[in-house]
Amino acid sequence: MKRELLFEEYGYQMYKEYEMDEDFFEIMEHASLGTSRTLYHHYYSREHLGHIPDPYFFTVRRNGELHAAVTFCRRTIRSRGQENTGVYIRYFAAGPEIKGRRLVGKFSKTVMEWAVGHEVRQTAFYAAIEARNARVRKVVHSVGFSELSTIKTVGFSRFFPKDSPAVRALDEREFTAFLPQLEARYAGHAFWMTDNLGIGAGYFVLEEHGRIVAGAQAHRAHWSIEKLPGFVGLLLPVIPHLPLVSRIFNPRTFRFLTFEGFFAEPGCEDRLQSLLEAILSRYGYYSAIFWFDERDPFYLQLLKHNRMGLLQQFVSGSEARFIINLKGFSDEETARLTAPPLYISGHDNI
Repeated sequence: MKRELLFEEYGYQMYKEYEMDEDFFEIMEHASLGTSRTLYHHYYSREHLGHIPDPYFFTVRRNGELHAAVTFCRRTIRSRGQENTGVYIRYFAAGPEIKGRRLVGKFSKTVMEWAVGHEVRQTAFYAAIEARNARVRKVVHSVGFSELSTIKTVGFSRFFPKDSPAVRALDEREFTAFLPQLEARYAGHAFWMTDNLGIGAGYFVLEEHGRIVAGAQAHRAHWSIEKLPGFVGLLLPVIPHLPLVSRIFNPRTFRFLTFEGFFAEPGCEDRLQSLLEAILSRYGYYSAIFWFDERDPFYLQLLKHNRMGLLQQFVSGSEARFIINLKGFSDEETARLTAPPLYISGHDNI
């Protein structure tokens, strides 16, 4: 079945869909995301959506024309030895016809209630929402989601990134052999999953004396940014005309990498800056953005031992909230999911 009609409201039809048509990619790449204070576009959605295994979608249509869509990504998550089904909610986009008419919030609430209410398995629903988006926070709270943790944004940049002969990409066989070390590294985390690791020979390592001492997965991202709050927002019209600054952050066409699956041997945390800089050089990029649970000890270690660059000054105040709705979990199972620091996937946020 390609499309299942759920119900009709306000003259619109709401569907659960199982395939991505061309109009789905069109709305993802042309709809503005964010709030009245933070507004941007995500590109590469075709590439990113194509990677998601077995996704499903909720859409809002009128006479067949697509006006809004959101993606649900079913996956296996692990939390301190406990394995569960997780559903990550991402890529909510609405077209101009329904924006600004209070329909977005109504449809969002309806989708969340239907998805959770009709799930027959024990499932951890989760998502990341902007900390400043009071409207979305109100909607998700009203349908049983709670805020578990704060996600911190980290920026890394170099005006002239240098390559390193000690850095190389792992092929599929090598990554499979290395994966147990990553599993051990994240054994104490919650919501750990490997769906977005080892993609397209994108896991890079730094070696010393034939031993891997640092590693990270890279993904390409492309945004255009229309609005930002604060001082940086005031500078958006000027930044594209500043040669060096616009190299690392051009809001009109902001191309960057995101990293995840970080690995560093104890005492080698400072090697990550050489690794990340070399990865930027390989891709021909100057900037990277990635995310951590603020409770993750590695987050502070990374900032303490590495020189992050100018972009960190632009993004360091940016936060998101990790929200969850746990269906069918005992108190003990809930504790395993909520007490440890969370694994935050860079790919899930672009």
